[in-house]
Amino acid sequence: MNPFLTPYTTPYGVPPFDQIQFEHFSPAFEIGFAEQVAEYEAIENNPQPPTFENTIEALERSGKTLSRVARVFYSLLGTDSTPELSALAKDVGAKLAEHRNRLYLSQAMYQRIDALYVNQTAEWNEEQARLVEEIHRKFTRAGVQLDADKRARLNAIDAEIATLSSEFRDNVLTESNNATVLITEATDLAGVPQNLIDTAATEAKAQGQQGWLFIANRITLYPFLTYAKSREHRRLLYNAYTERGKKDNDTNNCRLAEQMATLRLEKANILGYSNYASYALEGAMAKTTDQVLSFLDQIWDAALHTANQEAQLLTEGLHSDGLDGDLEAWDWWYYAEQVRVEQFDFSEEEVKPYFSLERVLQGAFSVASRLFGIQFVERQDLPTYHPEVRTFELQNATGTETIGIFYIDYYARSSKRGGAWMSSFQVQHRLDEATLPIVINVCNFPPPTEETPSLLSSGHVKTLFHELGHALHGLLSQVDYPSLSGTNVVMDYVEFPSQLMENWGADPAVIQEYALHYQTNQPIPSDLVEKMAKAGNFNQGFMTTEYLAASYLDLAWHMQEETSKTVVQVEQEVIDRIGLISQIGFRYHSTYFSHIFAGGYASFYYCYIWAAVLDKDAYSLFEEKGLFDTETACKLLEHVYARGNARDSMGEYRQFRGGDPTVDALIAKRGLG
Repeated sequence: MNPFLTPYTTPYGVPPFDQIQFEHFSPAFEIGFAEQVAEYEAIENNPQPPTFENTIEALERSGKTLSRVARVFYSLLGTDSTPELSALAKDVGAKLAEHRNRLYLSQAMYQRIDALYVNQTAEWNEEQARLVEEIHRKFTRAGVQLDADKRARLNAIDAEIATLSSEFRDNVLTESNNATVLITEATDLAGVPQNLIDTAATEAKAQGQQGWLFIANRITLYPFLTYAKSREHRRLLYNAYTERGKKDNDTNNCRLAEQMATLRLEKANILGYSNYASYALEGAMAKTTDQVLSFLDQIWDAALHTANQEAQLLTEGLHSDGLDGDLEAWDWWYYAEQVRVEQFDFSEEEVKPYFSLERVLQGAFSVASRLFGIQFVERQDLPTYHPEVRTFELQNATGTETIGIFYIDYYARSSKRGGAWMSSFQVQHRLDEATLPIVINVCNFPPPTEETPSLLSSGHVKTLFHELGHALHGLLSQVDYPSLSGTNVVMDYVEFPSQLMENWGADPAVIQEYALHYQTNQPIPSDLVEKMAKAGNFNQGFMTTEYLAASYLDLAWHMQEETSKTVVQVEQEVIDRIGLISQIGFRYHSTYFSHIFAGGYASFYYCYIWAAVLDKDAYSLFEEKGLFDTETACKLLEHVYARGNARDSMGEYRQFRGGDPTVDALIAKRGLG
């Protein structure tokens, strides 16, 4: 029996991972496609005049089988990938693109929706009116009003982009696993944290090599660059990381990035836009490319000014070590750490023993509980796809109501793509019956060793709180229709609820509640928290500049109005335009910029700092009223976490905060300028 073909009979409708086999995916996709097409045809051929019930609600009910299989398939593709899943993804991606176009380029369906859109009625409530507008917008942006030849070309373009995106994603995973540096002399390990050394020894042994094998992924790269005294090996690992996807081999991503940019431009042109970014941003909070560039430019000058000051300071450290010449990109983390220790008497290694994963997780749960009156109760009986995955039942404060189910998959492994993310196996809605959200957080934290639990850096702590913020956005949703549920909001708003949670995770008052030493159980000393807070703004010039450079790079790819440029040309033009200094690279080079070429963020990478402006402004209200002020938290739940896309996002933000934010709060918080 294929478990995807009927509603799950598991508790709360969680996926029956213990029953799911690879062989179930392909036939379930085919049946899911056919079922939804049949459901569409029934709506299209309905002889009755279009109504909200027989058209809009019928659309919302369609595609249940396809949703079940797709949500599990793409989750596993990111968390527990296999060659078989990757191969199937190329075929499925193209078919999904073709299927979406069958749905959104339907003339008969559009006529029914357009009739409702034009003749809106006062009988609809606010959410129903919003849903009609959103569905109408999706159809028009898909090109439903174009002639048949252009619709067919859009269909072909989307299918090709989907295939290229899957190939890009697979190449990044392969390149990340193969980008390694082998160290054979113990003296070259000076300064490298012991947990990194232990992991590298295990990797070398697993691959039949003598010594220590360091994989150039972000989990290894940053601590290695921060602490390794060997400048040569810092250079080797940094270059192994930044050269991923550029080598002349089967996993080169230059061609794929260039092809996708060309196809996206063609799609935008067909739809009447001069470039892809203009098309993508039309429905966003920012609205236009000029607005985004103006926003980024307001921050860039202050960030670059601070980064230049930081570079001078780090160069002094380099020279004091007896090294001549310029500071290089692979030197930045190392000398930043030296300055941090010298000026603030603070090192990341000092705090890691207080940031055991379990303590931090419970601290994050405690913040959510105090804000929103909820509790997380761990379940041992729900099926999972991997032994490292844990499950929790989200309940109200008294335990009398189940709100949702929360999965966590936190440890790095070779079958998991890099980064961190949230996704849903089921979204909250009240159409026909109340349906609980089922949400997962995925991260790449260092796994425990034989000697220690998983110990997190302050960056990892930030990531955990961030992804929990995304999860809460899905879990606390209170809307009627699935298309408007949870995180189904515009791209430059979706990061606000997640980044807001980071503020509690970094607040000294909250840190002292959850940061307990993993061996002694003693709370983190207040002077260490104070030092960490003082050191927090150090290196913000680098971090902000590195991020902004990637945002400009994203826009450079998608603001092109002709696409004869290569990866090298696009990146160099961005460097020249913004004056990026040589010691700072893009956070993501084009060949492993999965956000924009394999992750749905094309033209939207700027959204993290756009949301940062919102989150700093929002958190200042809690700093003023109290970190867990009940009235403020209730407004936050009502207008942000529970609202989904049932109302305009900026309008809801204004309802919560009482006005518009500016970049001033962000610049001040980061100490830029």
